[in-house]
Amino acid sequence: CACEASGGLSGGGRGDLTSNQLLVFPNPAQGQLHVVTAEGGQFILYNELGVMVRQFQLEGGEENVLSTDGLPTGIYHLKAQSATGVQMRKLMVGR
Repeated sequence: CACEASGGLSGGGRGDLTSNQLLVFPNPAQGQLHVVTAEGGQFILYNELGVMVRQFQLEGGEENVLSTDGLPTGIYHLKAQSATGVQMRKLMVGR
């Protein structure tokens, strides 16, 4: 898997998040995508055809930085699965 995730690279924890909050930025992403979630869990990135292109585990309460290198320009859907449920976010990857 070409997944690159590392926790806490850009400023550390975000203790002000509610238990189900998921922040994904910038949108559109170019080079890096930042994901902040109150709860860690499994994250799956799907392309606009619904094909899984990346899968990774992220830590909760931290800013996780993901590389978009190797992803073609287009629309993607990020599925976040945690103990409290599933959330989806739509995002664009550009060059």
